[in-house]
Amino acid sequence: MNIDCRVIGDLLPLYADESCSDASRALVDDHLKTCPRCRETLARMKSEQFLPAAQVIDPPAVADYAQKVKHRRQKRGTLLTVGVIVLMLTIFGAGIVRAASTYMGMAILVTAISIYVIGIFKSDSSIFSVLAADFETTGFMNMPKAILNAFTYAGFQCVTLPTMIACGTTMKNKAGCAKAMWISFVMNAVALVLSVFMLMSWQSVYTAVEGGSTIPTLTVCKIIGIPAMVAVYGTCLLLCLISTGVTTIFGFVARFEKLPVFSGIQSAPVRSAIVSAFIIVLSMTISMAGLTNIIKYGYGYCGYLGIAVVVVPFLTVGVYKNRKYCKEHAFANANAEEEAAPAVRSSVRANPVTAD
Repeated sequence: MNIDCRVIGDLLPLYADESCSDASRALVDDHLKTCPRCRETLARMKSEQFLPAAQVIDPPAVADYAQKVKHRRQKRGTLLTVGVIVLMLTIFGAGIVRAASTYMGMAILVTAISIYVIGIFKSDSSIFSVLAADFETTGFMNMPKAILNAFTYAGFQCVTLPTMIACGTTMKNKAGCAKAMWISFVMNAVALVLSVFMLMSWQSVYTAVEGGSTIPTLTVCKIIGIPAMVAVYGTCLLLCLISTGVTTIFGFVARFEKLPVFSGIQSAPVRSAIVSAFIIVLSMTISMAGLTNIIKYGYGYCGYLGIAVVVVPFLTVGVYKNRKYCKEHAFANANAEEEAAPAVRSSVRANPVTAD
């Protein structure tokens, strides 16, 4: 019986899978005896059936791989952009760094507070119900860990103090110091309290999402479903990367650009660019460990390091040195004022002012 190869081609998958009827099998057997092309097709089908799982092409897996490749390219592009911006800002002096950090800090504060407020109001769970449920379950069991985490977080933030000193300006008096301290305290306290309230009210949601705890605020923004909110938070994250990178890397630049190894380079921007580029490359290399690992290990270790190297010395030796400095300079200022007073009085006597 002469049967068209197209008909046999439709039956071959069932034949290869041994799921066709006896009549269809007999029909295919007769055709295969006289058709080498269909025999080759059948052999290829059987070889593909027994491919290792890793060689079987799964369309969803291919699409997922393509998405991962695209994500990696976008991440590399973002890192390159941030690196170039940081490099350009850190080679032109502390004034540029201060101005850029000030404007970026204001933008970050406004956008972050806006996102936290929207997130709190959009949550189905109130912060009070979350706190009540947590207290019923654990009571005060987590209090010691919470206190330790608070000090660790404070220690981690204190690691950036040397960079602030490198690009900051000196306060003229104690009143200016106190004013700056209270303004910073209020801004940071408001932002931190709102962020904690929002994350606690959404905790049961973002923890259920795979990878949602890595950047929980971004996960919450995506769940809320406001595209502009995701874009704004993405911009806020980018500004955080740039502002932190600029101040931190400039601290290294100010510390290392005057080393003897750079004595042969006369141009200050060139020295700054070399140090800055080295720190940026080193930072990007460390970032390959992944954000989750950096947060899990880096934050904790830097927090303990900050407590030992910054917090404890500041609260002990720092207090003593500050008081000594203020006392000495207050005495020096008083002497300067006393020396200047006779000159002022003589000037007034030499140039009397008459009332009209």
